[in-house]
Amino acid sequence: MEEDKLSAFMESLGISTDDVWTLFLLIDKDDDGLVDIEQFVAGCMQLRGPAKSLQVAKMSYENRITREQIKRIVDDMDELKADVAKLVEARERKLASVLGPQAVSEAL
Repeated sequence: MEEDKLSAFMESLGISTDDVWTLFLLIDKDDDGLVDIEQFVAGCMQLRGPAKSLQVAKMSYENRITREQIKRIVDDMDELKADVAKLVEARERKLASVLGPQAVSEAL
């Protein structure tokens, strides 16, 4: 009964109830896994009706920024991986010069 009332209320605001989990993720602004009445009302009011072009443009911009940041992180990780490989190689050469090549290959 309560679920029917909530569904009817959300539908009256123009909010689809098809994906309730996504809705609650969107309106849980402090990410504590709980939605209090203020968050619920504010979130429903913000999400009612069709998306406005400005909102869609904002999401597109934020997605582009996020993709650029992820690409930078991947590039940084690739550089770090190369740096670590160089350090390992330099250490192996140093050990080989001190202990001899055979001792290094046996240790690895």
